[in-house]
Amino acid sequence: MTHQRQSSAKERGMGMTAAARTHAGKVRTVNQDTFVCAPDKGLFAVIDGMGGAQAGEVAAELTRRAVLTTAGRFFDLRETLESANQTIYERAARNPGERGMGCVATVARVEGPELLLAHVGDTRAFLASAAGCEQLTRDHTLVADIQEQHGLSDTTAAGLPGQHQITNDIGGKLHDDPGWIDDVQVPFAAGDLLLLCSDGLSDLVRERELFQILARARSDKTEVGDLVNRLVETALERGAHDNVTVVAVRRDKVRRQLLPRRRRRPAAAETAAAPRPWTSTEKVKSITRVAQSAASRPSFWDRLRRFFGALAVFVVLAVVAVLVYDARRVPHPPKSRAVSLADAVARGDRTIDDGPIELGGLLSADASLKAGSLRVAAEHSLTRLSDGVKVTLRDLRLDFPAGAATWEIEIGSGSRLVLRRVTLRAPELALAVTFADARGRLVFEDSDVDVAELKAHGPREARVQAIGGTFQTRRGRDSQLLERPD
Repeated sequence: MTHQRQSSAKERGMGMTAAARTHAGKVRTVNQDTFVCAPDKGLFAVIDGMGGAQAGEVAAELTRRAVLTTAGRFFDLRETLESANQTIYERAARNPGERGMGCVATVARVEGPELLLAHVGDTRAFLASAAGCEQLTRDHTLVADIQEQHGLSDTTAAGLPGQHQITNDIGGKLHDDPGWIDDVQVPFAAGDLLLLCSDGLSDLVRERELFQILARARSDKTEVGDLVNRLVETALERGAHDNVTVVAVRRDKVRRQLLPRRRRRPAAAETAAAPRPWTSTEKVKSITRVAQSAASRPSFWDRLRRFFGALAVFVVLAVVAVLVYDARRVPHPPKSRAVSLADAVARGDRTIDDGPIELGGLLSADASLKAGSLRVAAEHSLTRLSDGVKVTLRDLRLDFPAGAATWEIEIGSGSRLVLRRVTLRAPELALAVTFADARGRLVFEDSDVDVAELKAHGPREARVQAIGGTFQTRRGRDSQLLERPD
């Protein structure tokens, strides 16, 4: 049976329209996929169950309940998936018929202008924005790990065995390392389009084709229900050998209305909330946006005020346009191409362009940045994290100046700096790390590190973790705070 939900909501003056659909496909008789589509809470998820008989469906449902249970309060998506992992693991241990069950999931929450993601497995999240289309998640599969380690193309990797051999899942085991869950935080502006899907879609609609579909849907303002139906029908036409689930979310522009001084009180029947629609049919029939309060016809004075207000805005824009035109005619000296890491985090950048980088400054907000090959602009750099923040730098190659160099890193209380897939080969670089308390972490994940020495100071419980990849120091012994898993 195919289940789906169609809904929409408005949040703090900025609306969201969402639609979801799941289908068992043309081969499977049981649908172990499920989803969350709650735009009124800014909460969305795609969950794909794994395990024989009905066990995968049970694990997916337990995860869905965990997400919905915590949806009524401010919560950490990571904590939600960790809670679901423990619940599934303990239940499987008690019930032999459910042993080996688990699931993978991508959970998204809209917090003001930001989109937060927590991801485990091979479900995926895509974002179409004014800057283009991008895949926000990284598959936790054996082939994806091999592809990243050896720099293989998508075409080459597609021919390797183990495409669906999951390396991280929810419910399979208890995890000590928090790195098993990926965190992503990106801006989510008006007009942006978010897509969550299971591998039943991504296996049949490749990234390039999906990017084209999302870009066209964003520019044409395609209804999210139509987009969801098109993608599911495409998977069905191509064989749909697995369950297919799609959730689409658009951030709508909400016009602010000028209300008259007097408004009639709406009748009780008008203010009654309509039930959220559910359907068991195969297609999303309609998407209903949250309507704004109806206003009575504006008075003559209201219309006059609006006219002069619009005229004032027009005059201001004309003056600004003239000033900008004149400013462009005056030659300016070229600006420095050096990029400040602290400024990039403060601006909420998602990427850093190639070029010189300044590692100095205070990082005081959570961030996940992707970068290319960057040359460090100073022989001595000091990077500081304020209390309670997590900063992730991924796909980065740091080239320090030739000769002796020092990179000092100060980790605030409860903060974490994650260097994921980073190449740091500087044989004369001294790495000095100071932790404010025992909860601090500096994590090198799947990274290639070759430095002169590592000096770490702080409580014995604080850790510099090297997870995967290689970590080498050329002189002296590793700090007692360096931890390498077996």
